[in-house]
Amino acid sequence: ACMSKYPEKNWSLEALAQKCAMSRTKFSLLFKKVSGKTVNEYFTWWRMQLAYDFLNQGMRITQVADEVGYQSEAAFSRIFKKHFGVSPGRIKC
Repeated sequence: ACMSKYPEKNWSLEALAQKCAMSRTKFSLLFKKVSGKTVNEYFTWWRMQLAYDFLNQGMRITQVADEVGYQSEAAFSRIFKKHFGVSPGRIKC
């Protein structure tokens, strides 16, 4: 819920585990068992889903990068292209 509600935040495994009153190991194992992804894989996937929707709504790339927690447009664009196979500039609203 923390990652979904605050995707712009730089969540650490330790902070997420603390929110759930678990150790990092227990949290990691349970998270992977339930979601099928590691915490980082899921968080990147979630951020990219939001980013795609924001771009589809006509938001600027720099604004989207900021909304989903990337420090730079370049870093965001690299991850977006890796995830979707196209640059964020190719997404049309």
